[in-house]
Amino acid sequence: MNNRDLDELLRSYADKPVPRLPGNLEDAVWREIRLRRERPVREPFLDWLAACVWRGSSAVVSVLAAVALGAGVAGFAQNASMARPISRALNLQVFSEQPPTLRLTNPYQQP
Repeated sequence: MNNRDLDELLRSYADKPVPRLPGNLEDAVWREIRLRRERPVREPFLDWLAACVWRGSSAVVSVLAAVALGAGVAGFAQNASMARPISRALNLQVFSEQPPTLRLTNPYQQP
């Protein structure tokens, strides 16, 4: 769009009359303000949860529960890694000479 087109477009908008506002606009605006002030504001869930967790009496319980949960997850992860070696967890045996799958595709394998 060049400058002439923009100038023509702006002139066409300037030639149009400004629409009249409705007579009850001010009343409608004040009514909407009043209604919004009267309507209760819902608190977001995370704010409510944080307020409950960090209240004086429940803060200690919340911290202890988080520590216990973290210790449980860490213990589970440690036991899981001890139960099966990392090479099995990553399925690295598929790269071995005798993988557990695709036995028939190896032409050099002796039956």
